Amino acid sequence: MIVVGELINTTRKSVQKALAEKDEATIRRLAREQVEAGADILDINTATSMEKEIDDMKWVVGLIYDEVWRYLGYPDSNRARPEVQEDWQICCTAPTVQLNKRADRTV
Repeated sequence: MIVVGELINTTRKSVQKALAEKDEATIRRLAREQVEAGADILDINTATSMEKEIDDMKWVVGLIYDEVWRYLGYPDSNRARPEVQEDWQICCTAPTVQLNKRADRTV
């Protein structure tokens, strides 16, 4: 079984606030706590910032990679804008896996 941590998601108010305030401690804590709880992959979502999504993603990925070594999930190509997909691959030096949340597919 693969455990995916999905708490670093800007649809959550606390994460949105941490991102807006560049609160490194909160992002690092969320990454660390998910790994300590058994997450094999950390699914990262910064999409709610739209115009700053790519810059926000780079910042978050840098913090997480520095804090914990885990596979990082990147956006499903059916939903993410192409430029986000491309920048994700460029900025992420950690191992990555594309996550697809459709019920008829697996990670």
